[in-house]
Amino acid sequence: MIGKEKEINMNVQRRNEIKKVMNSIRTSVEMLESILSDEAYAFESMTESLQSSENGIVSEDAQSVLEDAIEALEEAIECLEDI
Repeated sequence: MIGKEKEINMNVQRRNEIKKVMNSIRTSVEMLESILSDEAYAFESMTESLQSSENGIVSEDAQSVLEDAIEALEEAIECLEDI
């Protein structure tokens, strides 16, 4: 019986660790969303000629990468919720 109790406690401990990781990922998502918002605002503040310049293209690429990262992290959270 003691072995089973230890197993259950370890399971609870692992689940708590997973919850901590999920919270950390959520914080990371929030930070990336803020950065994405700032980058989008900076891009929209550029003149049209600047938007089509190398700086504008780099900004658009950065926004795309940030969106992909946010989506991947949100998928990771969904996967962890299924545990």
